Amino acid sequence: MKGAVAMMCSALIKMKRERKKPSGDIILMIVCDEENGGIQGAKYVCDEYAELFKDVKYAIGEIGGFTMYFGERKVYPIMIGEKQKCDVKMTFKGEGGHGSMPVRGGAVGQLGYILNAMDKKYMPCHIIPEVKLMLSEL
Repeated sequence: MKGAVAMMCSALIKMKRERKKPSGDIILMIVCDEENGGIQGAKYVCDEYAELFKDVKYAIGEIGGFTMYFGERKVYPIMIGEKQKCDVKMTFKGEGGHGSMPVRGGAVGQLGYILNAMDKKYMPCHIIPEVKLMLSEL
């Protein structure tokens, strides 16, 4: 996303320097938690400052607007959703150990075993309705 932010900022700076007037307002919104649920970023801005977006007709995010090919077909994706996170809570019982004094079979070793097992297998995939629609249309 950092590259996309740099490009958007550069485009706006260039427009300003060249005194180019867009046909409408441009709002550049860069939020702090786009990879972590958007609660303190986009959600907060929309909840607290919804009036800023009252007449907005278009929004550009970090995905979409690039060319994809499916066989001979040229497709321009439009983003209508965002990835989600999956929290996993695990509790391990046993001695914690330390790098200078490792403990065999302790809590850290158990964690390592589980992480290694997760690395070797695919986690379940949940296809949401938006993705099903996209795949059926493609």
